Amino acid sequence: YDVNRWEKSCEFGIMIGDKSYWSGGYGSDATISLLHYIFSETEIENVYLHTLTSNIRAQKAFAKAGFVSPKEVRKGRFEFLKMTTEKSYWLERFKKIKIKIIPDEEQD
Repeated sequence: YDVNRWEKSCEFGIMIGDKSYWSGGYGSDATISLLHYIFSETEIENVYLHTLTSNIRAQKAFAKAGFVSPKEVRKGRFEFLKMTTEKSYWLERFKKIKIKIIPDEEQD
């Protein structure tokens, strides 16, 4: 969301609400898949996100998915880390990744 076509940037967000799915790698997997799509299919060159400073699990998942440069940011009464990734850096880091796109007609 918060797509800026002129700066070729957007903000990223994800939430896994069901705690039984936490720590299963779903957040990293979904983030990597979405970043692959964003950087392969759009003109977006910079993606950023905000996560609570206390959410260590999310920070590790985002770092695993290629986000770097954590910077502390205050929004209202909450402390966040702003993390970013850039297209050239991300594509180089994940150049060997294989993402399988299933066409609509093959999905159940």
